[in-house]
Amino acid sequence: MISINLNGVGSAKQDNIFYLSLKDTDFQISVLADNTYLLALTNDYTKKQMVVMINPNLSNTAIAVNNIYAIRLTDFSNTTTVPDALLAQTKFDDVNFPPGSYSYKIYQQNSRTNLELTSFSVHGIIETGKAFVTAKVEEVQYTEYTGTDNDTNITYVQ
Repeated sequence: MISINLNGVGSAKQDNIFYLSLKDTDFQISVLADNTYLLALTNDYTKKQMVVMINPNLSNTAIAVNNIYAIRLTDFSNTTTVPDALLAQTKFDDVNFPPGSYSYKIYQQNSRTNLELTSFSVHGIIETGKAFVTAKVEEVQYTEYTGTDNDTNITYVQ
């Protein structure tokens, strides 16, 4: 399971780093240096889908260490910045991409510009799983009720 934390109000951005063994499941079709990956996140409630590219050749999206990629998603949810899906940038919101449960699929491809899952450059799905998106919100504050109501409450049971 992938855990994605959204930035707090007023934060410029939030980097989320998680590890996937993408090199273990590669379709060894093209030269490995040309491979990129598409991460498709589908909200389990709204069914809306967000697609971002993971490019192993860009250190701001992925870093390979012993056949395991450290994937970096950068979230701009509480900013006016428009995210660039080619740089693994996301922007969650309360309507289409709210915090909660997501399904993800990772596709291997040999394009550095394609974001379409049905493109001829996509070789296939190499990983599926679940992701959970959490938002940093202030903790709810409760106030104890200290009323002096002397009313009698009656409950009827049949």
